[in-house]
Amino acid sequence: GATGSVTFLAFSWDGLKLVSASGSRHEYVQLWDTMSGSCLSTLRHHTGKVVSIAFSPNGLQIAMGYRDSSIRLWDVMSGTPIAVLAGHKHSAVQCVAFSPDGLQL
Repeated sequence: GATGSVTFLAFSWDGLKLVSASGSRHEYVQLWDTMSGSCLSTLRHHTGKVVSIAFSPNGLQIAMGYRDSSIRLWDVMSGTPIAVLAGHKHSAVQCVAFSPDGLQL
């Protein structure tokens, strides 16, 4: 299960998966199957505090906003980071969202 208080949640657009961030520094990010309640994977390689989460419309990627002003894209199937987006300056990324077609973040 989750470690510590769960602080951020996001459902996939089809409602079949849930991603959660927990822990005192939001360092535990886990992917869940909503039908069975089982943990599918734990996303690792975090370098900062997660403060926002969103699924892509096709459910293949997760975007996470971090306190260090970065956004990281994660591959759902492999549980690995695939891109780091910089450019958001001097403040945490409090909210991330994909456009309905998944082409913009």
